[in-house]
Amino acid sequence: MPSSIQDIIDAAVEEKPQEVSSHFNDVLGQKVLDALDARKKQLSQSMFGNKEEEPEVEASDEQEPEQEIEAQDAETEDTESTEEDDTTKEG
Repeated sequence: MPSSIQDIIDAAVEEKPQEVSSHFNDVLGQKVLDALDARKKQLSQSMFGNKEEEPEVEASDEQEPEQEIEAQDAETEDTESTEEDDTTKEG
């Protein structure tokens, strides 16, 4: 039979600290397990149960970070080559 708050109180009144500790751990452990199970169900529902409510993101709206970096590198290279051409014309 699982421990209850009443078992903790009874053991405390009877001055049995080891039983108090044991009952306390049982009660707290069960509460933690119940909370974890509830959270698992909640996460499962949010991930798999409500697909229609989540907005879809179109791939064309967002550019991949690698593509952005490559575009910036290309712009930098174009600017550098233009500056080199200017310095060779001056000299």
